Amino acid sequence: MYEQIFKPLDTISKIFGTYQSKVRIFQCLISTTGIVLLSLYYFFYKLTEIVSTAYSLVVLRYFSHLIALVLIVIINLFQFGDVQNVLTNLELVDLELIRLGQNRGLIKINKSHKNWARILTFVFNVGANICGLTFSVLLRKHPEIIHLIVLGYPRIVLCNFSTTFFVLSMMIQDRFTIINTVLKKKNNFDSSIITRLVQAHSNLIKIIDKVNTIFNPVIIFFFAIDFILIVGDLYIISSTILFTITSNNKFMASLIKNCLFYTTELIYFTIRSAKLCREANRTVKILTALPVPFSDEKKRNLIIFPVMRLLQNRIKITAFGFFSLDYELLFSMCGTACSYLFIMLQINTENLEQKSL
Repeated sequence: MYEQIFKPLDTISKIFGTYQSKVRIFQCLISTTGIVLLSLYYFFYKLTEIVSTAYSLVVLRYFSHLIALVLIVIINLFQFGDVQNVLTNLELVDLELIRLGQNRGLIKINKSHKNWARILTFVFNVGANICGLTFSVLLRKHPEIIHLIVLGYPRIVLCNFSTTFFVLSMMIQDRFTIINTVLKKKNNFDSSIITRLVQAHSNLIKIIDKVNTIFNPVIIFFFAIDFILIVGDLYIISSTILFTITSNNKFMASLIKNCLFYTTELIYFTIRSAKLCREANRTVKILTALPVPFSDEKKRNLIIFPVMRLLQNRIKITAFGFFSLDYELLFSMCGTACSYLFIMLQINTENLEQKSL
């Protein structure tokens, strides 16, 4: 049912050998092993153009990409059935919404999701990864295709996996929107329809929990590594501007490009998750605004129970419960990054002052 929506993502997965299918397990293992060995060879024997102050950052960038690649392959191999179950449960919700007369709305949002899947695939993979990495390679003194492969392959696989999360979150969010729209139109209390809508809402919550579980390892790794790389890149850029650590302008241009790309990823990941949770939690306000006949205990409980459940368990996307992906996270990360950056620059300033004495 959703083949056309995920077609661009599945195509990239098949090309890069990470397609979620047990039939392609050998292709997946061979391609992953090959890129890991090639990356190790390149890092230890071919990589020479490293600015001394950026050595740790370069090491982290290469090996984090490899770890992310292996992590995604493991998830694809062992949680393929879970992803299929998510899509199957989503189809069941669609069938219920169709029975409630929302077929036209579903066709409209599915068409929108199909277009968004293409746009996101093009922006993140073709635009940011392929073009961005080609730009980085061309900035080097001795451009090599192996550099593009070693950095590009894991990044494309990681972005493809992240884009899958983006598309799934859009699909779930828009189904919440349909449910909320139908509830808002109910001027008269119709217990049978409201019961079915509340049940569909509950099923979508279970789907969110399952999606969160599948993507948990990538979310926490993705945010941790990208945050460290952003702070590291900003430190080198700021140090170069203030203390002229390196005169390699091409290297600086590459760092600025990486910083912008990682920041965009984190912001979009957070905004996408926050919008999904906000739409899911908005149902509480709509339910409490319904004209409930409080003299009828059965109908009253029909509203009170789901409202209490939603109030006690606010829907949120987390990284193993360590932090929630919401707007507060963006402000918190921004503040933390600035604090780390100022501390490192202060330490650097003091070291330079001691050397000048």
